[in-house]
Amino acid sequence: MAAIIAGDGYLGAGYKYVQIDDCWSEHERDPISQRLVANQSRFPAGIRKLADKVHSLQLKLGIYGDCGYKTCGGYPAQLRSRDGASNYFELDAQTLDDWQVDSLKFDGCFIDPLEAERICPAMATALSQQSNGHDRATLLICEWPFYMMYAHAEANFTLAAESCNTWRYYDDIEGSSLIEDSYAWRLLIIGLKPWYLVTEMIEGIPKVVATFSFRVVVLAPPNWLCAAAAVVAAAVGPGHWFDPDQLVIGNFGLSKEQAQVQMAIWCIWSAPLFMSNDLRAIDSHSASILKNPGLIRVNQDKFGVLGMMLAQSDDGQLQAFVKPVEPIRNGCPSFAIVYLNRQTLGGHVEMSYNLRELLIRSPIHQLAKNQLEIDEDHRGEPINATKCLNRLRKAMTKPRTNETGPKSTLTWLKVAPESEQIVYNIQDLIANKTVGSIGLNSDLKLMVPPSGVRVVQIVENQ
Repeated sequence: MAAIIAGDGYLGAGYKYVQIDDCWSEHERDPISQRLVANQSRFPAGIRKLADKVHSLQLKLGIYGDCGYKTCGGYPAQLRSRDGASNYFELDAQTLDDWQVDSLKFDGCFIDPLEAERICPAMATALSQQSNGHDRATLLICEWPFYMMYAHAEANFTLAAESCNTWRYYDDIEGSSLIEDSYAWRLLIIGLKPWYLVTEMIEGIPKVVATFSFRVVVLAPPNWLCAAAAVVAAAVGPGHWFDPDQLVIGNFGLSKEQAQVQMAIWCIWSAPLFMSNDLRAIDSHSASILKNPGLIRVNQDKFGVLGMMLAQSDDGQLQAFVKPVEPIRNGCPSFAIVYLNRQTLGGHVEMSYNLRELLIRSPIHQLAKNQLEIDEDHRGEPINATKCLNRLRKAMTKPRTNETGPKSTLTWLKVAPESEQIVYNIQDLIANKTVGSIGLNSDLKLMVPPSGVRVVQIVENQ
């Protein structure tokens, strides 16, 4: 798999990590050193040799751990005891450093979810201490905030951002109808499909899950992510991202259009792009979606803003998402815009929203905050969010006048003289071509297929 990533264009597109999931170790730690031991049959040369091979391909190696007393698969984890009184954090961080492992997926099985915020963040400290003295830092992928949802507790997203490079707070996405694990049987009971799970993640609709006692429980409120987006977005920025789970593109569970939806929304959210698929058998359409340069550019935008859903139809089937991105022009950002059609039946739908209304509601203040976080020496054009928003509100407007009366204090959205206009070039990111230009006062109209998206980036004319 690593050879395919390195040789088939994925590395060039930006994919760098090869992540080993659960069940990689022996069932017991070394009885003398208490260190983790790689499974002898699967990794006879050990993890360090594997890391060396992966590094020789210019890739990075990740491995799996758990903040509980054992992993979800029942293997050794990072707590010594059920009560969390002692742990292996420092020892395991040292082991991972000795192995030259570059990332750790830190799960949350077999720990009280309500104790996770007290116990789990210390792993970040242990990893950081090991990275002192060399340039290689360990990427920490936190799953434990997600388990708090099952305890009906909202995670402290600020703490998650301070303790983790990526952090989950929603359920898993499965890319196949195969019943492979304890989660998949729940999907069978309630008839969920990969497309439902992707749109559920986007919309946060009520999640109904059958428990082992066959009670039915609701795990998330309606429109969870959209409703909580402002809180989540405040914790998202360069080096700390919300993780909506893996990309299941190429696993036969999504159509081409649906795969474009997942890729587009994950990129508009600045989400980590972890592929969960078999690259040896992936089709060309899926591969092109995963390597789409325009979408990845939006995903990797240096300001790392979580794009917001800012408009939708009355039935919630048509939605518009906006993310401010580079380049900066005249003190304002450019914008990536996604139109999502969640309808599964029918033909293309013309979606139309006023461009100004979308832009002035976008998270420009968050972009300015993130710019200060990463650009302490103020290189590049600075963003003053208040001035930018005032410019967007006032441009291309002039007072309403009456022929026989004084000027009204109301504004009239009428095209002003050319010198006062703001005009944007439109780049279709999926088709990878320029498709025209649009004035700030205009309605952005796009034809969107069922279960599909249109994605554009608009950049102000200079």
